Amino acid sequence: MGDWRRKVDRYVDSRERKERERVEREEQERQVKEEREAARQLKANRKKLTRLPCQICGTVSEEPSKKKVLDYEIDSGWGVSTYIYKWADNWDWPMGFETCLVCNRRVCADCIYKGMCKICASGWIERFLGELTRCFCR
Repeated sequence: MGDWRRKVDRYVDSRERKERERVEREEQERQVKEEREAARQLKANRKKLTRLPCQICGTVSEEPSKKKVLDYEIDSGWGVSTYIYKWADNWDWPMGFETCLVCNRRVCADCIYKGMCKICASGWIERFLGELTRCFCR
């Protein structure tokens, strides 16, 4: 009689173990799927963020600007180092975009005038020249 009960207990234990393993495996698969989805969303969001529009007219640059990035440093041993730079794509600030010196808006090359966006430039011209000589408003 004891032998039969041991067999049943082993069978029940193996079924419970298999069920636990199945649940753990499904949980791991779900976590991996969530991580992949989160990575995909992050990549999509980063791509959206890199193509920020002009804050005046809304045009979007499709090409990055170039920025200098430190590639490596050569130490001569005499306290003088030589820095070697490379040019890298800068999606943070697309090509043709500048910052307004007055309000710090991100502005495309068409909407900037003497370092200021159209809005600030029209106010500046009106304030300092006493009259509105050139209106940048749409």
